[in-house]
Amino acid sequence: MREVGNLINSFRIEICCLQETKVEVMNEKVCKSIWGNRPFDWSHKEAEGNSGGILTIWNIEVFQKLSEWSCRGMLVVNGRWVGDGSRCTIINVYTPNNSAQRGDLWELIEALADQHITDKVCIIGDFNAIRGEKERIGRSSFCDTRDMDKFNKMIEGSDLTEIPLVG
Repeated sequence: MREVGNLINSFRIEICCLQETKVEVMNEKVCKSIWGNRPFDWSHKEAEGNSGGILTIWNIEVFQKLSEWSCRGMLVVNGRWVGDGSRCTIINVYTPNNSAQRGDLWELIEALADQHITDKVCIIGDFNAIRGEKERIGRSSFCDTRDMDKFNKMIEGSDLTEIPLVG
């Protein structure tokens, strides 16, 4: 996790969402080793056995937590931006690598987005899914078009904007 900490401090990241921490019990010492000496708060959803684990860390001078909750595959932090006082929900997702469980989680995400929990919603994470065949890299050529259709439906139905990964 040292490399993550170096990136956070090099780029002055204000909010960091990590998936697959594989840590059952998170503590402040581990978070400080990732975040460094700047003021922070954090929320964590424990790993289940050797998989999963979700961690969200943020600069408390930029974002303040009002509440948090989690369920299988997601960690939700409701808070407010210190600068303008607007409320924001950050949903950190690690979707199971099981088609039925993914579909259930996507339905929950879509329902949350429909509720307009706060002024702004940011959903970030590992969805274990692709939107189209061209996104499939380094694996067999088989693509489950039903999963792609469900994933695209969730994104479009939730009025989400995908910010593609580059690099």
